[in-house]
Formats: sequence, C-alpha cells, structure tokens
Amino acid sequence: MGKQSVKSIPDIFNHSLLDLAKILNSDNFDMEYVGTLDKAAIHRIMANTKEELMNKNELIQTCV
Repeated sequence: MGKQSVKSIPDIFNHSLLDLAKILNSDNFDMEYVGTLDKAAIHRIMANTKEELMNKNELIQTCV
C-alpha cells in the first residue's frame, strides 16, 4: 500500500511498522487524530463492532 517497494529497504527487520510506512510513503498511517483512547471509547468501539457483526450474522452471541 505504499508508493515504493518494501524490497528496496535495507535491514527491514530493524524498523517499526510506523517507520516502514513512512519510508514507503504509505497513506494507511496518516492519522488526523493524535491522542489516546480512554476505557469508555474502547468499550464503545467494541460494542459498535459487536453490533455490526451481529447485524450481518457474522457473530452469534449466546448467554450462558
């Protein structure tokens, strides 16, 4: 997903994923929001993801 090939990077395993994305000029790591997620935000994301998967019948939740 970058504008260059990963084969052109020497010592590829000595870089983090973020460094590799920057080297490859990848748009996948361009973030407009910088900050941290609090517990409430993480729970909202998880709940929304579960609901979306359940609506698509890709997740079946059973109560025991």
